[in-house]
Amino acid sequence: MKAWRRTETRVARPFFALTDIEPALDGVTLLLGEEERESYQDHQQLDPADFEDLQLKIRTNIDIQQLVKRLDDKKDHFQLIMALRDPMLKKRVTKNTWNIEEIPNEILLDEDEVLRFGHRRELHITLALALCKSIEPNPGWPTKKGDWIAKRSFVIKTNTMSSAFDLRKMTADEAKLWTGFRGALIHVDYIDGRLLEEPEEDSPLATCYIAEDVYDSMQRATEGPLLQSLVMTEVVAGVLLAAGEDIEDATDVPKGVPLERILNHLGADKRMGLDQLKSIIRDPLKLRAAVHDRLDVISQLRSL
Repeated sequence: MKAWRRTETRVARPFFALTDIEPALDGVTLLLGEEERESYQDHQQLDPADFEDLQLKIRTNIDIQQLVKRLDDKKDHFQLIMALRDPMLKKRVTKNTWNIEEIPNEILLDEDEVLRFGHRRELHITLALALCKSIEPNPGWPTKKGDWIAKRSFVIKTNTMSSAFDLRKMTADEAKLWTGFRGALIHVDYIDGRLLEEPEEDSPLATCYIAEDVYDSMQRATEGPLLQSLVMTEVVAGVLLAAGEDIEDATDVPKGVPLERILNHLGADKRMGLDQLKSIIRDPLKLRAAVHDRLDVISQLRSL
């Protein structure tokens, strides 16, 4: 059976009375880094070094007067909401809300929040014009708190191996069922062939399950960042071992497939050769050594 694919280009919205407001956030831009490089793109890929101490602003570019005029006496029922999502730990938090007439020209994101939700790896930001309180039903208008009439989402991620994985909790019972050992740290669910297929935004290369106590500790401000780095070395090595047959069977590396990305990151000054990767995955110790080297684990441990 063929996998289902969405063919519609946009989500159908029931609020037909306000369709003219849906593009209200189309002009929102990101200002990246100290130089405040402006970008209209919804998806940003950064080098790992650029994610360190990332300075991030949002320029709203919203026509406030037009919104006030259009929403009329209902304007006080709507707010601009900014939410941050941690895709690794599946956590979403509403960070700020503004009344329509108080929407700032620029929004500065706290560097600690960028680090806490992005883990120097991937950060999702959503802006939405939404109801902040329920209102009486009116044809074509939203009625429930949280209903949105315009939305804009940004994804900022590093171009790394680990950003292609979906991380989830694993209980001791699940660890026993999947690995045979209740105390297992990780379990990798890799779909055969994915390494040589065109990547899809909503379809990860592998789903990686992490012992729930460790997963929870990865969210803490103290040990979290270092623990994330150490666990990710096991995750990357585990995925490569799980994909061993695909790597062994590969005769070339089509442009744009995940295997090309992996070879680029495992190489130091230039891309690692396919034959070298095949040699490494036959020796788990060498494989982990290569991953430790590329993820700079020693520098992380020196910070203890």
